[in-house]
Amino acid sequence: RQLIAVWDISQSYVGGPSPSVLRHRTDYHVNCIRFSPFEEDHLVTCGKNSIRTYRLKKGQLRGCSVNLGDLKLSKMVTHAPPGTQDFQLNDFTTLAFEIGYGITELDSKHVYVATVTGAVVQVNYGKRCLECVYQLHDGAINALCINEGFAVTASDDRFLRVWPVDFSDFFLEAEHEAAVTSASVSSDGLQIVAATATGSLGTLDIPSHAYRTLLRSHNAAVYGVAADPQNDEAATVSEDGTIRVWDITTGEQLYEFDAPGESARCAAYRPRAADARGGPGGQRALACGFTNGLSRVFDVGATALLAEHRQHKGAVVAVAFTPDGGRMITAGSEGNLCVYDANQGYLPIKYLATALPTNRVGLAVSSDGALLATIGPNAASVLLFDMDSLQLRPPALRPPGGAIKIAFAPDSNSLLVAGDTTTVARYDVTCRAGDDGTPTAVVPNTHTGECSALAVDPSQRLIVTGGKDGMLKAWPLGGLRDPALPPALDDEVPVQSFVGHASPVLEVVFASKGRRLVSVGAGDAVFVWGVDDVATRALADAVLHDHVTFSEGEENILTLDNDNDDDDDQDGGAFPDDNHVRHTDADGADSDGSGSNEGDESKYSNSGGRKNRTTAFAPSHTLANTPAKGGGGGSKSPSKSVLKSPGKYATSTAAKKPLVMKSPKKSRPRLVQRNLQTSTAEGNCKHDRFRADATKNVPLHAWAAPVPAGLGSLLAPMLPPFDDDEAAVASAMCTEVSAIRSVSVEPTQLRPVRVLGLSSGTAAAAEEETENAAAVAAAAAAPPAAFVPELGAVVFAAGIDVVVERVGGDRQQALLRRHVFSITALAHHSETKRIASASAAAGGAPGECVVYVWDATTGACLRELRHTDCCSVVTVAFSPEGALLLSVGADPSGAVRVWDVASGVAVAAAAAAAPVASAAWCVHASIPEFATAGADGVTLWRVTGGAAAEMRPGRPATAGVSYSKVPFDTLGAAAMDGYDPDPGSPVCTACAVAASGALFVGDSHGRLWRAALTGRPAHYANDPALPLSLCCQALPRGEAITAVAAVAGGRVFIGSARRARVWVNDARGAGWEEVGELELDGAVVTAAFTDDALTGVIGAPKPSGIVTTSAGSAWLVEVTTGTARALVQSHPLNVTYVAVARVGRRDALATVSQDGTARVWDAASSAKVIEVHADPRATTRAHAVAVSPDGSHICLGCNDGSVGVVSVSSGGGGVSGSPGVQGPVKHVPAHPGGGPVMCLAFLPPPLLAPRGWGLTPLLSVASDGSIALTATHANEHDGADFPTEIVAAVAVTTAPHHSDPVAAAAVEGETNPALVAIARAGVLHVYAVDSVEHKAALRATYAPNASRFAALSPAGVAPAKPALVAWSASQPGVVVYCSQATAGKIVIFNVASSAVTRVLDTVLGAGLGEARCLSVVYRPGGGDVIAVGGGDGVEFVELPDASSAEEQGQGYLMHSSSFGGIPLEDGRQLSTSQPISSHGGGGLRRGMMSLPGGVDSMAWAEDGKSAWVASGNCVYVVTNPATHLR
Repeated sequence: RQLIAVWDISQSYVGGPSPSVLRHRTDYHVNCIRFSPFEEDHLVTCGKNSIRTYRLKKGQLRGCSVNLGDLKLSKMVTHAPPGTQDFQLNDFTTLAFEIGYGITELDSKHVYVATVTGAVVQVNYGKRCLECVYQLHDGAINALCINEGFAVTASDDRFLRVWPVDFSDFFLEAEHEAAVTSASVSSDGLQIVAATATGSLGTLDIPSHAYRTLLRSHNAAVYGVAADPQNDEAATVSEDGTIRVWDITTGEQLYEFDAPGESARCAAYRPRAADARGGPGGQRALACGFTNGLSRVFDVGATALLAEHRQHKGAVVAVAFTPDGGRMITAGSEGNLCVYDANQGYLPIKYLATALPTNRVGLAVSSDGALLATIGPNAASVLLFDMDSLQLRPPALRPPGGAIKIAFAPDSNSLLVAGDTTTVARYDVTCRAGDDGTPTAVVPNTHTGECSALAVDPSQRLIVTGGKDGMLKAWPLGGLRDPALPPALDDEVPVQSFVGHASPVLEVVFASKGRRLVSVGAGDAVFVWGVDDVATRALADAVLHDHVTFSEGEENILTLDNDNDDDDDQDGGAFPDDNHVRHTDADGADSDGSGSNEGDESKYSNSGGRKNRTTAFAPSHTLANTPAKGGGGGSKSPSKSVLKSPGKYATSTAAKKPLVMKSPKKSRPRLVQRNLQTSTAEGNCKHDRFRADATKNVPLHAWAAPVPAGLGSLLAPMLPPFDDDEAAVASAMCTEVSAIRSVSVEPTQLRPVRVLGLSSGTAAAAEEETENAAAVAAAAAAPPAAFVPELGAVVFAAGIDVVVERVGGDRQQALLRRHVFSITALAHHSETKRIASASAAAGGAPGECVVYVWDATTGACLRELRHTDCCSVVTVAFSPEGALLLSVGADPSGAVRVWDVASGVAVAAAAAAAPVASAAWCVHASIPEFATAGADGVTLWRVTGGAAAEMRPGRPATAGVSYSKVPFDTLGAAAMDGYDPDPGSPVCTACAVAASGALFVGDSHGRLWRAALTGRPAHYANDPALPLSLCCQALPRGEAITAVAAVAGGRVFIGSARRARVWVNDARGAGWEEVGELELDGAVVTAAFTDDALTGVIGAPKPSGIVTTSAGSAWLVEVTTGTARALVQSHPLNVTYVAVARVGRRDALATVSQDGTARVWDAASSAKVIEVHADPRATTRAHAVAVSPDGSHICLGCNDGSVGVVSVSSGGGGVSGSPGVQGPVKHVPAHPGGGPVMCLAFLPPPLLAPRGWGLTPLLSVASDGSIALTATHANEHDGADFPTEIVAAVAVTTAPHHSDPVAAAAVEGETNPALVAIARAGVLHVYAVDSVEHKAALRATYAPNASRFAALSPAGVAPAKPALVAWSASQPGVVVYCSQATAGKIVIFNVASSAVTRVLDTVLGAGLGEARCLSVVYRPGGGDVIAVGGGDGVEFVELPDASSAEEQGQGYLMHSSSFGGIPLEDGRQLSTSQPISSHGGGGLRRGMMSLPGGVDSMAWAEDGKSAWVASGNCVYVVTNPATHLR
């Protein structure tokens, strides 16, 4: 039986407890468990012959199994005993949920479950049944990941594969050296990280197909480590059969030696003599001992085997070299030693039998090469041998309890032995007379359990021990206790303890001449620690009693080393004295907050010294989120750590003083751990980025992969800094009123972080009468979309913004904002990584258009160019090498400009005889050439330069360029079947140049022409351009070509108002053939195809391109498959209404556009879920929209007073399924008066409701003032299917105001009765609507005194709409009202007291034009944030709560009794006898976001963190405006 435990971790992020919610034991096997994204409190598990769903309810888990039917997926177990057969039947390994947006039923959701047979099973989540099985791998699938665009599988067959979501065929795979055990996809969908069974971790970059290994690690216990005495290099040996060599300064793996079926147990570097230049000479030899008795010596640099011997019957467990490198000694588990002559090919020269077979085998060689020490028989003694003669030297050392580890001190005069009694003893080995082999000093109570590792600092100051408790401890070599002293002084021996290993430490070794320490253990981790020189000296100087005292405020000696510098001090430690200036507090603790932490002895070792010395020490720190394992026995240590590093685990610093820099030359600080509470997540972002190489130089640890250059800064939110010292300017607005105070504060400039929109040229087509003319006009005004391969993103234009959006994932965007008017042209050059954008001129009249050149990787604006004499730029294009930029204007007088990108100087300018529709650069030309296509045919231009000197008033219009007309071969075309001749030259509408150099031109009659531009002479003299020959009638006659794009393989993409086709020139000479036709959602306005830039970005095969349509969509068109996928979807026309609803755990954005079409989007991904088109034959158009809380219905408020109810189909809303509706839109005559519905809102379901009203009722308000309640759901007890017929509306008609119609309405529906505010230009009515009794009652009325308000602000600007209204988000029953009668001022009206409490004056009149919309959101901490949309943007005003506003009087117009009296909430009236005083100064916090298209509607997300602002055909997202105001 297995146990399923559920924990509540909601408080753990803020340091709270994580209690267990339940423990459930199950008889069903569980291999994987996941929370369901489709239903709250639901789990899905899979295991052996089991797929189950669980529901968490009332502290219990209720399970339901998926019906597996006749499924029999079996696999024989390879490790079954001989003669038996063990089959794994339906063994499920992992699972993943499909990614779907929108509001759909559970029966349309799927779960995918992987098996050990390499198959993936598709399970219907709602029906709990199997639907199909996909066989994807030959081995068990260990990982399964699914995102919006693809699925990833990782298998035991060593393959990592990327599939489409239907698993039809993989389009990307990576074969590894071993089984792929796990995989994960980045949030943007551009990278996959995979881990293998051999301990490697790598990333697969989908756009480039590049694979990079992040780390290679051991995957089993690491038995030993050796440090190169001449280099910053260490070698480790592991149970996994590998020997790995690491650069310990960078953490990179340099080499790997693999011994299949064998396991190395020990290693040692051979010391090398200095060469003539003083550096280490000779081979870098590494000796290793193996469990099968073999001893091998490798040449590390050449990765070659130098020698191999088998001199031991048991495993070789220790190996060492003499300091001169002349001899090598190995020790076997049978207890014998073998000595080799390293200068004679490592030949064995001596064999010593020292002990009986035992697991206590060890050897050590003194640093002077005179002595050899080994553990004697039964580990009861330590034997010393003369290294030259190999004769035994007395006396034998007999440590109490036996010996475990031995090590010589650097001076060769003493030997340290770790014994069974958890002590380390120091013995004198100078063979003085009378020496009886007793220790001269001891280290008591080293570890809980055995001391399993021992090393001595080369500077002879420290002993570092490692134990089976997983701890490292540092002791002063000269401050150990004399055995003659009382054992009571054991607690006074100074020590520092360090936690890093989660398993027993097996070996430690000093490296880098003592500046680093490397430790390994029973786990698969290798730890590299830095040694702090100052703290080491402080600990080394500490002895017992009062002989030497500790320095006050010292820090830890060891920290996990993250220093990549190679210029460490050679004379001393890593930190010279002059680099450590400390500020000691009065109590002696460091100013960084380190000090004693008594009372936590169970986790940390106490600090050292005598008991009355409380400030000199601090507890040692855990260097990872690994619990310390006891030990220490209350010993003490200085507060500065001897070791420092995040080697294996990353740690964060929280020091109060700045980190100490190593050198003024370096900008990288050394991380010194000072905080007792460490955080792995925070520490990872502080590490230096290691370089990674595909074959070598792999980081030792799993550092995060760096963001591509420039991408982080480009895609970061672009918000300017905010000024907290904004000055308030007070001015009197009317001499009649003395008690008026107006505070105006310079508003903060805000920027949107995301946009839902795409410039499609639809506005330019509105004035055209025919379909063809409209499509051509839209194509000329629409900027194309293109991929940015260096970022894995797509670039397009939305209004005035250049949008760089990552493909897939969270759709992260960067907005390049400098244009003031709508962008009409866009281009990208992949080699130079440049983007060019151009906009229209002011007012659409001929003037000056601005062209910007951007750095695609950073978003920086590089050039600002001015294209004069045109109303808009129809095309911008980079030359093939990217040095020149062509901009083509819509007006013939300023048609052509060519710019030098580097200098920003115009090198060519020319006028055209007729408007130009399209242009393209020629390739393979010796001199820069480009072609233009327009009403007068095709013109070929050659750039000669020198335009800057000639472009002056009075000079010719053409400068720096020569041109010639390209004729049409009409005679040859007339011979073709079906040719329809035109009088004169054809009207050309689009052109493109293929990679081969061929020019393709489309005309207004649907014909495709071709001219060969290569192979012509270098001069134009007497050289007419080659004629354009007719390729084919690409479209039906009379259907104009709007877009032409050359596609790889001799194909051409053709777009028009109704269709898109691909043609190819048959290689067999059969002429041009149509490959296929594709129908999109609108007229094709732009098309851009590349040969290879798209390959791998999102799995698009060659060739692919981006096609934009007049419907506001950008499609990824795959020519080979004839399919199209939506990359960007938006509104083709202006958005007039925006609403945000919370559906489950996601936000749904509902919009209505100018043509009455309603759409619902997933707010997080901007994916379109539902689109409801208005019936073109009817007069009914959507005016408002609302989404039900359960997501099952979308309700439309129509312009004829009806309410349209749409039941969401089961297939809609998913990414794979097309959005749609279930059945027709059902219209309910909610408002018989026929006025348009102004407002829709779903009310909370009443506790007691009439029959048929059991679910959420819909409240609607029409322009005639009527209020209606509509039941959009029928009661399930009626026996009808859910949902069913619409229940008739109950209308509540208010008093008519025919001369003053309703301009706006707002609903506060959190309580019953709900409050409805109906705003007119001259009056505000508030009604209470009872959704149970279906009644409405007038609750309050407010009629502003228009003349008084006008007198207050004679220069004020009235709102564009007669009235605006919204409810306060922080104060129930408070209305925010603005109308023409209030002269544009915002009135705060309290319904309960029927009184105006405040009046707010915005700066819209001066900054953003007339007010068009109003919205309010709650600000955390109290008060509201009011957003007012105007003709030129939106303004955010922070409104404090009532008490603070009344006390401080900040930013309000407090009106006097000359108004007729404005009562306050407490019944007082404002007096005119004394002016209102200001307490605190300052002013309202304001923020403004400029949008030249104006703001027509806006809405807030439920959490108040995001505002959705509709401007033109775009919807912008502003995040946390309240925070930015501060």
